[in-house]
Amino acid sequence: IGQEVAPGSYLWIFPKSDRSANVGIGISLAKHTGNQASLLLKRFLDKKFPGAKVVEKTCGLVPKYQGEKMFRRGNLLVVGDAARAVDSLSGAGIVNGMLSGKYAGLAANEYITGNIKADSDLDRLYPGRFITEKGEELRLYSKLWEVYKRLDDNDFNDVVRGLKDLSKKEIGGVGAAKILAGLIATRPRLLRHLRHLI
Repeated sequence: IGQEVAPGSYLWIFPKSDRSANVGIGISLAKHTGNQASLLLKRFLDKKFPGAKVVEKTCGLVPKYQGEKMFRRGNLLVVGDAARAVDSLSGAGIVNGMLSGKYAGLAANEYITGNIKADSDLDRLYPGRFITEKGEELRLYSKLWEVYKRLDDNDFNDVVRGLKDLSKKEIGGVGAAKILAGLIATRPRLLRHLRHLI
């Protein structure tokens, strides 16, 4: 992370063997163009892996969570990325895709077997059950994305140091809200960004 490496976003490296890795960059299209992503990624590869050979390129879009409205149109149930059931902070969506598919499938079964008579009754089952389980988390990550994209490198350093400090303490479980509260307690300078969570 950092403004020089991936402004407003992040880069990743997933080792695949001792001689190969999946290296990528995520960018916000609101701030950057796809061409800039390629240039930033090339600069990173040249600096960290001089002489590395790119054997395959892939690109795509990750939608941002937009609430319940994307999950159903009449009796059409939408799941996964298509429903924008994505963690807006990291872009993660596999678990949410599987879970939304599960609840949509259960709701479809109820509808097809006649246990639900009206399309409007589907809301209780889908996206209802999914939103009950994941809605709060997805809303929080969407708000945290608004904070994340405003952080500068000093803020990122504070977050990393704060997370290191938190890892040495018992905070009563892991969750975004607890981690956020712990970060603010150890790094009050970050408090100025909380207005973006409202």
